[in-house]
Amino acid sequence: MQRPTTKNRHMAASLRTISLFESCSDAELRRIDGLLTRLEIEAGQTLLSEGAIGRQFVIIAAGWARVTRAGVELGLLGPGSFFGEMALLGTPQRTATVSAICPMVVETVNPGEFRELLRAAPSVYEKVTRAVVDRAAMNENVFR
Repeated sequence: MQRPTTKNRHMAASLRTISLFESCSDAELRRIDGLLTRLEIEAGQTLLSEGAIGRQFVIIAAGWARVTRAGVELGLLGPGSFFGEMALLGTPQRTATVSAICPMVVETVNPGEFRELLRAAPSVYEKVTRAVVDRAAMNENVFR
């Protein structure tokens, strides 16, 4: 993934268009805004690799990515989707590879910023927790 450049300065309304943040208050969005780093990703670029140590949580603002495990496609992720939380909350190794299938814009946070993001907005914490449970169940079914 590209190196983070500068911190964003969004308007609350633009952050609210990302489904992860749609329930956040303006005050929560102002706190979140200071945590996010926007990256532009080229088509074909790998955002994260299966087996690598996870150091970023990624939220797709625009574009689409393919998710694979052991070369098998598991699905597509589009605007509003997020990934990388499992490596920051538990298993440090990435469980899948995510690659851009078109130009993308993503928002990223490092582990410390991720913890602050979860503290800053209870609704984000709830959505991320729900995703972890769902993905853990999916992983169990994939490996049966």
